[in-house]
This record gives sequence, C-alpha cells and structure tokens, in this order.
Amino acid sequence: MAYVTLKALSPEDGRVVASAALGWSGAGQPIAPLVSSMDEAAFWADLAEPDEHEAYCFASFAAMPPQRQAAFLDFVQGRRAA
Repeated sequence: MAYVTLKALSPEDGRVVASAALGWSGAGQPIAPLVSSMDEAAFWADLAEPDEHEAYCFASFAAMPPQRQAAFLDFVQGRRAA
C-alpha cells in the first residue's frame, strides 16, 4: 500500500514523504545566497551529509573552467586533510 501511495505522488513529493518516513536527513540543495555565496555555502555545509558534500563538490569542480580547477587543486593540495 505504501508503494502505491508513493507512486501516486509527484516525484518530488514522493522523495519528501519517503525521506520523512525513513528518517533520512541532510541539507538538500543549497539555497540562494542571502549574504554572500561563501557564507551560504558554509551554512549549507554545516547541515549537509557527507554524500551531499561529495556530490556538490564533484559537480562544482567539474563545472569550473580549467584555470579555476588548477587554482582549486593548488589550494587544496597545499592543505592537509582533516
């Protein structure tokens, strides 16, 4: 019965209902910046789950132009992993 009920919902509503029922948490997608992009990104990262961190990190890196990717890699390779 739960399956049929979820299938009757829109995909987004189905995800929301299933997540609530199964106790899944996470930050979801980042919101539009209210102060600055970095402030909003830091706020979102404090709420996000590890798989969300990785997904947005990889997607963001892939969307960067090559020169920004190089600068990013120089920055992160100069730091030690926590």
